[in-house]
Amino acid sequence: DAAAVLDAADRLRRAVNETDVALHAATRQTDGDDDDAKARRALATTSKDALLQALRATCEARLAANDTDALAAALADLDKWVDTANSSNPADARLRASLDRLRHRPGLALKTI
Repeated sequence: DAAAVLDAADRLRRAVNETDVALHAATRQTDGDDDDAKARRALATTSKDALLQALRATCEARLAANDTDALAAALADLDKWVDTANSSNPADARLRASLDRLRHRPGLALKTI
């Protein structure tokens, strides 16, 4: 059920501290022997993975509903974290191609895949 997926994804997003995830993504620090820093970075990595999972689940639910505008908005939200146009994740390419298909742009959909 799309509503249940959207609700679960929303709850997951609220549980993630996006500011900490963004800070982790924007910095490349060597933690050396600092166990606390290593733990914080591990948590940020896990949080980012959960955030991306929630964002992709939202996209999938919007796609299942054939809601072009909502899918476009959800993909724009995902694009804040991942460049879906150039991602190595096949799910991102499929979501982008599906949006092009919903917008009646089959040539772009084929190019994306």
